[in-house]
Amino acid sequence: MLATLLLGTRGMLVPRCTALVVPQSPCTYGPQMRMADDILPVAPVSLTPEPAANLSPPEPAAKAEPAEGILVATITAIVVAFQMTGPLCLSLTLVALGLLGGDALGFPGGDALGLLGVDAARATLWTAQAEQQLGALRVAPAEQQVAATWIATEAAFYLLQQTIALQPADGHSPFTGAAMWTPRHRRELWRRLLATQPPAEFVSSWLYREPAFPTPAELLLGWAGVPGFLSPAAAVDAADASFRGVSWDEMTEGDAYEWGARALFAASSRAALTSAQDEELQSLIAELEQAAGRSLAPGEPTQGVRSMCAQMDALRWASRPLLYYALSDGLVRAAFAAPKMRSLGYEQRRTEELSYHYRRRRGSSSGADDGAAETREEAAPAADAFVFVHGIGIGPAIYADLIERFVDDETPVVCVNIDAISQRLLPRATLGPDRFAELLDAALAELGIARAVICGHSYGSALVSYALNRDDATAAPGRRRRLCGAVLLDPIATLLHHSTTTREFVYRPISGLADAVADYLFKKELWTSLAVARSLVFHEASFFLEDCSARRPTLVAVGADDVVVAPDAIAERFGTWQARLAGVRVLRMEGIGHGGWIEDDPTQGDRLVAAVRSLRSEVANLGRLEELVPRLGGQGFRGVVVPTRFAGDALVRRTARGSERSGAARP
Repeated sequence: MLATLLLGTRGMLVPRCTALVVPQSPCTYGPQMRMADDILPVAPVSLTPEPAANLSPPEPAAKAEPAEGILVATITAIVVAFQMTGPLCLSLTLVALGLLGGDALGFPGGDALGLLGVDAARATLWTAQAEQQLGALRVAPAEQQVAATWIATEAAFYLLQQTIALQPADGHSPFTGAAMWTPRHRRELWRRLLATQPPAEFVSSWLYREPAFPTPAELLLGWAGVPGFLSPAAAVDAADASFRGVSWDEMTEGDAYEWGARALFAASSRAALTSAQDEELQSLIAELEQAAGRSLAPGEPTQGVRSMCAQMDALRWASRPLLYYALSDGLVRAAFAAPKMRSLGYEQRRTEELSYHYRRRRGSSSGADDGAAETREEAAPAADAFVFVHGIGIGPAIYADLIERFVDDETPVVCVNIDAISQRLLPRATLGPDRFAELLDAALAELGIARAVICGHSYGSALVSYALNRDDATAAPGRRRRLCGAVLLDPIATLLHHSTTTREFVYRPISGLADAVADYLFKKELWTSLAVARSLVFHEASFFLEDCSARRPTLVAVGADDVVVAPDAIAERFGTWQARLAGVRVLRMEGIGHGGWIEDDPTQGDRLVAAVRSLRSEVANLGRLEELVPRLGGQGFRGVVVPTRFAGDALVRRTARGSERSGAARP
């Protein structure tokens, strides 16, 4: 977290990388017409308009000074020290147990030293040298005890991290296990996956040949010019050449089957599938070949070719000491996050496992009059609540100032806390799709919030998708949806089945010192890695255009230089006239990467604020219509079919009369 304090808020986001590893081909399936990237204005209703953005071109960035390179190199050296702390403390602990005998602890000294390959004669020599050095340093016994306790604690914490990282994945899959969908639902999902990119590139983009992975220490030595280590330029080239996929012509049927067994069925290999599963996989690959217009070469899996599957592969993470979490979970929260939220009027609340910050309408009462205040909030359709789900970082505090611009004083705000992606020491595990949606709905009900616009950034967009799916599924006839609008910022949920996000966030080798720092701080933090690779249920988190409706407007905002998601593919898929008819609009922000709208480019930040407020105005208009026309959700749009939305165990379609037709029950 020291890097975060030195670099400011830019350290809270994945920095812009040099280039996409696999170019995303335009998705041009069917008669689609691209619409303008700018948002069409909607007349505001009881919302204070945001001042016009300054549209003058930004000034060119100043050249980096050499001191900045030294600063980043220094931070990288700290990262290397953090990574070495756990293994070093464990080694010292084993040596100490060996030198002291350790028999009282039931750990014979000879066995402890044997783990390190140390014989008795060398142990005696080390003991004498250690006593001589401690005597020369005049280290008091009390200080020795403190140092020994700290080393042993760090060693134990390192072992705890290793144990947690080795836990097997839950195997979230639409085709098997607890998250399995019905056969009809699975086939519809597969067809949706094939419809958003060239079928010949879908599976092939997930395949790779194992590249080299430089460590931060090796990059630091290369930066210092030590012979035999990668220079910064060579590291960038090596990273760009990694995980480029395997072309269709190089693939075999065996490669596709191995990918499908892991990615779709959460199996270790095709051999681990049941006969029924293998038969279904064969039909899926046959449909893939038909969509691609050509067959795969017959044969076994290609030697040296593997597939990316974060939930099945070994967890990619990097250890860090307790000191790191003392800074991130202690100092940063105490000195920045908590005071920031309090200063803006937020209070910490919890609904069972779900933690969140709540800011009531300013000017509303508090204390004993909570119920009345919240009833007034519910009665104001022009001030629909705003729910925000943050991305990977330190929680919602980093977004707080921007959220203030998204809303006004009449808007109650709920900022959900996802501890597992917030640099916490021992956070709660990420909630599953059903549980997250259930607790969020319960929290909003407790606050008296009947209508809300929900917004999610990056990882948070996946949780927003969880909530939207279940909000549709639980909306009984005559009951309005609680979530009446959606904002997806740099959303991984929109094209989660594309390989871009998995490749860039999980697999791509580090390509320089700044990248090594960001990789260590956020991509390879243990709990974050678990949330991304083990807890995310991709088929439940995916946000599909087919599920959208003009009755719930949606804004998708993405930076044009974002490499964590695929901005071009998102614009092609969600920027069509069909998407506009379904209530979806795309805001493409030029010149910024993932999260760059927070502070990198104020002009793009202004455009985003204007777009969010415009969407909220549109949602407020729809709310007023629902107030004017009784039971509009059940009878107002007779004969109009709301697009299909996947909802847990069933495939649900809703008509204007509020009827439901469910697909086959889960087998």
